[in-house]
Amino acid sequence: EEFRLASTSRDPDARLDVAACGVWGGRFEKVYVDVKIFNPLCSSNPRSISSAYQKHEREKRRKYEERINEIEHGGFCPFIMATTGGASRSAHALINRISLLSVKRDSPYSQTVSLVRTKLNFALLRSALMCLRGARTPKTRRSTQSLRETGILCAVAEGLEVRA
Repeated sequence: EEFRLASTSRDPDARLDVAACGVWGGRFEKVYVDVKIFNPLCSSNPRSISSAYQKHEREKRRKYEERINEIEHGGFCPFIMATTGGASRSAHALINRISLLSVKRDSPYSQTVSLVRTKLNFALLRSALMCLRGARTPKTRRSTQSLRETGILCAVAEGLEVRA
């Protein structure tokens, strides 16, 4: 694979967060979306919030856009959000485009935009909680014993201070 940009992802297992058909173009054209949430108060970000959004969008586009166009033959949309609640231009454009589907369902555009944003917020909250807490799957006795045998559980327990 030859790419014009050196920063383009060449990893064969590279995956994006969302793939959707019929958002921008025809019914069968795929659009790939990669979500990034950043802290605008971090010292590594530019002072202005708009330039921080642009910086993160440029990074995502450099990393994935050429690969999506050349290999997947689809579109790419970086979905950049700040921890303070804002979103980039491309994120707003995607939300508005998805909300235009309200015309097909005879529902008011404002209600559809609100519904899309609410569902998106809850999906992001669920994924953040899952990252912090882990999946809520029942733990089996066998898997816990195998962790004890490898010493991983002991190493984690020693690194943490447990308070009752």
